Amino acid sequence: MKYKKLIFLLGCMISLLLGKEKQVTPREEAHLAIVAVGGRPEIEALAKGEDTVLPPQLLFTRSANGEKLRYVLGLNGAPVFQKVPAERALELKKKVEPQRSEQQHYTWTDPLLAGSRSILFLRPSNEPPGEWEGAPKMDLVNIDTGVLKRKNLCIKNFTKIKLEVKIGEKREVIPAESFVAIKITKNQQEYINLRVTEAKENKEILVQSAVKISPHYFNVCILYETNPKTNRGKKMGLYKATVKKPKRVTDEDR
Repeated sequence: MKYKKLIFLLGCMISLLLGKEKQVTPREEAHLAIVAVGGRPEIEALAKGEDTVLPPQLLFTRSANGEKLRYVLGLNGAPVFQKVPAERALELKKKVEPQRSEQQHYTWTDPLLAGSRSILFLRPSNEPPGEWEGAPKMDLVNIDTGVLKRKNLCIKNFTKIKLEVKIGEKREVIPAESFVAIKITKNQQEYINLRVTEAKENKEILVQSAVKISPHYFNVCILYETNPKTNRGKKMGLYKATVKKPKRVTDEDR
């Protein structure tokens, strides 16, 4: 009788193991954050309930294990990383209407490198700047590999004009729809000045801000067009995000 019970238990254990969902290894995963970047909409448009002046509040996709993932999109919000499948494109969906559960296709991402951490920046694709109707423009920033791996600051120019950037003692010219990656050596946390002008003789200051530089963190700055009516008279906005570096990269930089 004892042997029958033992055989029965072993059979149950084998069935559970065979039926268990495949575990995803770190090599099959990537970490993705999604951020919507853009200027604040006019109060009148918000009051009218126009849904094209803001990005979708929620985006949905699947994790590496096939579970549902939800990204909360606040305009110019902080990046929040979640585990997603690597090496293949991800479909992002949005709700048909905010109060309903039905979802519809929104856009596709580019495949992500296994083990990487990336921020997907969404921005309006329509004119004037700030209209979120239709599919967005997308820019994927892989912060742990490639040209950014040994840098600690990335400045992206989402505008249509060439910009000159002075960050601390460094000067860089960034063409329209391009970026620069910079390494600023600091042994401790320090704030440095960021000043942005148009790359021409009449150098009106478009953006000026302080950027926190630390040997343990990576910074992303996004320059984008905005409506002067809702941006204190300025035609350009600045988004800043700080992400902790992996320990192995921090150790190698010493």
